[in-house]
Formats: sequence, C-alpha cells, structure tokens
Amino acid sequence: MTSKFSFAQIARNYALPLAIGFGTLIFFALRYVPLLNKVGPLYEGVINAITPYLIFVILYTSFCRVELRQMKPKKWHLALLIFQVGLPCLLTYFIVQNPTSPWRVELEGAIACIITPTAAAAAAVGTKLGCNESAMTSYTIISNLQASIFIPLLFPLIGSQVASSFSEGFLLIATKVFPLIVLPLILAFITRHAFKKLHHFIVVKLKDLGFYVWAITLLSVTGVAWGNIIDTTVDSLTLVFLIFIGFLTTGAQFGFGKFVGQLEGQRISAGQSLGQKNMVFGIWCTSSFLNPAAAIAPGCYLLWQNLVNGVQLAYKGKFDKKREKLGLGTYQE
Repeated sequence: MTSKFSFAQIARNYALPLAIGFGTLIFFALRYVPLLNKVGPLYEGVINAITPYLIFVILYTSFCRVELRQMKPKKWHLALLIFQVGLPCLLTYFIVQNPTSPWRVELEGAIACIITPTAAAAAAVGTKLGCNESAMTSYTIISNLQASIFIPLLFPLIGSQVASSFSEGFLLIATKVFPLIVLPLILAFITRHAFKKLHHFIVVKLKDLGFYVWAITLLSVTGVAWGNIIDTTVDSLTLVFLIFIGFLTTGAQFGFGKFVGQLEGQRISAGQSLGQKNMVFGIWCTSSFLNPAAAIAPGCYLLWQNLVNGVQLAYKGKFDKKREKLGLGTYQE
C-alpha cells in the first residue's frame, strides 16, 4: 500500500519534468529513428489537432472548482495585470514603428512569454507552496480574460501569417482564442448551477484531471518546442537570444510578482500567478499566428518555469521542517 502511495506521490510531484523528458524522447525517436520516420508527420498532425481541445479541458475542469463568492480583488491583481498587458503593448508599438528591426523575432518571443495567461493548473503548485488559492484563482481568470482580448488585438499588428488586414486578423485569432479561454469559464459556471451532480463528480472524482491532462499536453508540446529549435531558419546568435529571453522573462515575472505580492503578504500567490504560465497555449498561439521561430522563447520558458517550481518546492519542504522545529505550522498565506 505504501509503495503504491509513494508511486502516486512521485508521479504527481514529477509529472511535469517527466512529461518534458518523455516528450523529448518521443520527438527525437520519431525524427531520427528510420523505422519511425513515417509516423512523425502523422503524430504531429494529431498533436496539432487535439491540443486546443486539451487546453479547453484543462481550463474547464479548473474553473469548475472556482467559487465566485470567495474571490476578492487584490491590489497586486491590478499591478500584475498592468505588467502583463503594458509590456506587450509597448513591445508591439516598437515593432510596428520598426518593422525591419533585427530584434523582431526576439521581441515577438518576449511578447508571447509575457502576454500568455496564467496556467489553470498553477494553483496546484501554488497550493503546495502555501499560496492563497482564492486569490490565485481570481487572477487566473483575470489573466485568461485579458489574453482573450489583447492577443487578438496585438498579434494581427505584428503577425506575418495572420491575415491581410487587422480586422481579418482580429476575427481569425478571436474565433480561435475566445472559445479556448472564455467558453470553459461560462460552461463551468453553467455546470455549477444547472448540473450540480455533474459538477460534484468533476470537483470530487476528477479533481486532478486538469493537472494530468496538462502533463499529457506538455508531453506533446515539448516536441513542438524542439521542432521549432531544430527546424528554425534563424542564425545561431538569434537562437541563443531566444533561449535567453525565455530565461529572462521567467525570472522577471516570478520576481516582479513576488515583489508586488510581498506588499500584501501574498508573495507566493502573486509570484506564481504572474510567473507560472500556460505555455502550452503560448507555444500554440505563437506558432499559429506569429513567426514560428519566436515560439522558441515560450518553449524555453516552459522548461525554466518548471525548474523554478522544482527549486521552490524543495525549499518549501526544508522551510516547513524548520517551522515545525519552532512549533509552527506549515507556511500558508
């Protein structure tokens, strides 16, 4: 019994890095093992087809757990929202004014890393770190709503593969992004109030479904990230800069979130809300509407944020042991 429990705990604690590892192995096997070469294009086609539906399931099951009455706005919500919207707007303005800038691909990558909304599964990691779950969930909804508005507004201005005009680009992106973000929230609200038995089943019996679907999606999108790196036509220096942008934006967003959250005693909640992104969505959106090479940045962000989370979880365990020796409970915001 103990071994089963330990295995379950290990699977949950390391699901994300394991997904990245297996996704990497699958990608290189399909790409470089001759017997599997013909399977690669089929696998890629299936992944591209099902990824939006997997993102939908993740958000829907997560939003079903939301109790709107427990959600209260915080000052750090506004600060994070300004950061998440303001910087992409400034970078977009720069690109529009300088369309031939040699830094265009890197800037597109930075925009994708910042504007991508908070991961619906972020609260799962945040809870282990001692966050305020209702505050985090509130910002997750705010963050996803802003993405459904500003991605269709900004990406047509800089995306070379969107459409011939802004209005066409806006409608094209909005019709793809809006159902993925807003529709799950509406359906979750309807389920809570109109289908209470189904809602109870999802919240109680399927409480971890979103987390594991996220891991499965991460497994598949890891291959997309590797494909963007290997197949990119950018030079080596640009590739290094895109990898660095993933690292830089990861540190900046976790850091800024923690700094702002500290002012209200919710350092972990704000740090995770701004830093832990739904990069499965970010990679898909960047690959679909911007320069595909720019997706290297959010792909690397995916790896960096899981490294940050791993370090935080290890530190939290040691920190709680110290508190226990002092007769204090586990840290909770």
